[in-house]
Amino acid sequence: EVLMNLEKYEASAVKQDDRCATLAPAIDKSIAFLDFEVQSDIEVYNLWRSVHDIVKLRTKWKSTNSSVRFGMVHPPSILKDLQLDSRYPGCQAGQAVYLKRGRGQHLVCIKCREGWVAVDNINLINKKTMSSLDFANGFLKKPKTEETIFVKDQNES
Repeated sequence: EVLMNLEKYEASAVKQDDRCATLAPAIDKSIAFLDFEVQSDIEVYNLWRSVHDIVKLRTKWKSTNSSVRFGMVHPPSILKDLQLDSRYPGCQAGQAVYLKRGRGQHLVCIKCREGWVAVDNINLINKKTMSSLDFANGFLKKPKTEETIFVKDQNES
């Protein structure tokens, strides 16, 4: 309706009083710290959607105590048909598993407070960006003597 009568609406527009306007706070990198024990799959995905152009989401890989950044978070809907909670019933929040779906789709999936997220373009500090397959080969497919879990990163580096 507005688009059909755009000229009419533009002519009746009222200028906002600048004295009554409020400004949103500046975004700093602390907004990108993930806590899988607190955040759901939808919250992680929506956070990525809102800030990925500004800052990468960040967490810590527990076994090496290294900061990790995610360049891509896939929509949780791509995991719904996989029923990961029943396939991995003992997983705690932050637990990472590797899945291969079909031809060439490699996923690192992380358990959240509710649901799972799939991530890609994984960057460990001081290392080049890795695909999900590279990360799985280097960190998830090792002998199970190490914990395959992401924890909250609170460093300011």
